[in-house]
Amino acid sequence: VRMWDRQLGVLRARRAERARWRHHRLEMHATQQLEEELVKCHCFTTRELERVAQELQAEQNSFMQEWKAWEKKAKNQVLSRPLPKHWLPQVEPVTNKVYYLNTKAGTLHRNHPYMIKVIEYAKEELPKWKKALEGRLNMIQTHGERIKQRCRDIQQAIYDRLQEARQVVKSRAGRAAGIKSLR
Repeated sequence: VRMWDRQLGVLRARRAERARWRHHRLEMHATQQLEEELVKCHCFTTRELERVAQELQAEQNSFMQEWKAWEKKAKNQVLSRPLPKHWLPQVEPVTNKVYYLNTKAGTLHRNHPYMIKVIEYAKEELPKWKKALEGRLNMIQTHGERIKQRCRDIQQAIYDRLQEARQVVKSRAGRAAGIKSLR
């Protein structure tokens, strides 16, 4: 009798394992398409967010290049102009830096006399440029946030549908188990 009890226990364990496997297979089959949608949503969102990050970096790089080009152009225009009267360029022998001597006042200046106006203008313009850059960056970041929110909404809808599909599979499995127990 003990041998039969042991065999009956093994048989019940096998049947339970098969039932679990069957239930798992049905659940996977019922939810496979939804899980694929989740993966696609995640992949699409990841790609789009990478594009957003690249766009942010490109905007910042573009801003820096434009600003440096403007500074270089302004500096070249200033340095190509002749010095005003009473100004002489002076080269420091140790560092080879150029200074400008005002012979009328007897003062030495680091910057070209016309460069002072350009520096002041640049100080006024840089905040305007930065504000325009911030506007563009905010627009791109807002786009990225919208993508994230849309992905979260889609994922939540898919999760809800997954739960419904799993409940349907469980209810079918429960009914099938009830039918089998009646046999």
